Amino acid sequence: MKKIKLLLFSFILVVVTIFASSCTNKIYKKGYTVFHYVEPIEGDDQYILKEQETFTGVLNEKTEIKYKEYDGYTPNPSGKEVSIAKKANQKSYVNLYYTRNRSVYKYVTTYNDEVIDTIRGVIKYGATQYLYSAKSNLPEDAVFEGWYVDNELFTTNMEYYFKAPNKDVTYYARFVKKQ
Repeated sequence: MKKIKLLLFSFILVVVTIFASSCTNKIYKKGYTVFHYVEPIEGDDQYILKEQETFTGVLNEKTEIKYKEYDGYTPNPSGKEVSIAKKANQKSYVNLYYTRNRSVYKYVTTYNDEVIDTIRGVIKYGATQYLYSAKSNLPEDAVFEGWYVDNELFTTNMEYYFKAPNKDVTYYARFVKKQ
């Protein structure tokens, strides 16, 4: 009877050891979510959710999370990688923030190719901007020819709304002497 008990005990010990070793070699996975927030055009307080991604990673291991590239936005903090440790009893997520790029604009008013006035400013990417060139500093015989960028005419309307580009830009309001 003692031999049977010893044999049974040995068998149970072997089974428990095999089970335990198989559990330690098993990889447990957990889902995590990455939220990508972008800065709005108006105000700086409340970022807007642009995209949400769900992934699976190994439990209790850190995962490097990289910022995405969105046209007109810069990662905040710029280009820094973020890591997340997935814990069994915690929600695993990370919030990534992107700052809207700013560009410098210039409005240059010319009369017969002579610069009369220049206005400078900074504008957020995608913001609506209003172009209007007043004739206050121009001779009475000045006629509006159009708005130009890089020597290309883009509108003959004196008043024009546009979305701010993702680069510095100079707009020229060209006036010529009335013929």
